[in-house]
Amino acid sequence: MYATYQEWIDGVKDWLDADHLSDDQVGTFLSLSQSRLNRELNAWEMEATTSTLSVAGAVSLPASFNRIRQVSIAGVGTYDASTKGEITNLAASEDESRRLFAIDAGSIILYPNIGDNVDVIIDYYVKVTPVDGTLDTNLFTANFSDLMLWAALVEGSNFIVEDDRAQLYEAKYQQALEATNQQPKKVKFGSTPLRRLVRSM
Repeated sequence: MYATYQEWIDGVKDWLDADHLSDDQVGTFLSLSQSRLNRELNAWEMEATTSTLSVAGAVSLPASFNRIRQVSIAGVGTYDASTKGEITNLAASEDESRRLFAIDAGSIILYPNIGDNVDVIIDYYVKVTPVDGTLDTNLFTANFSDLMLWAALVEGSNFIVEDDRAQLYEAKYQQALEATNQQPKKVKFGSTPLRRLVRSM
């Protein structure tokens, strides 16, 4: 849609018909829109997988970590999401019937404690570095420019108190977001509804 950060600034101003806004103000709209996409967008282009060795039953989160998708160990299987408190209580009761993980202080802790040097597989969504004065393009501008634009226009319309336009842009954003978040399921399972197999006797 726009090739550079400055083109994004000028484009959002044009959509808002708000030449009186400064570049810094519109830059704030773009920053907020990308923060929103990092929170709400579940696109397969944001999916990543890494493996790392455990230390004292825990592993560090990847530097690009945004949100968790799945934690697993080869030959063991997946672990269920939990809280540090629940894991602490289970450890105290010595109940090792469940496989759990929790995110705490930049690390993933696993239960039961897996000790050292166990290869833990982390599937997660990456945190996309936002475009700004030093970066012209990123994953959002390359693949989801419509979402980024609608989200920036929502922020801009709210700033200049254009309620009608803000509601319109929000509806456009939500429609595009829902369609995009459904895309990974269509890639994996197809777009046609599942059909029940009826065996003839």
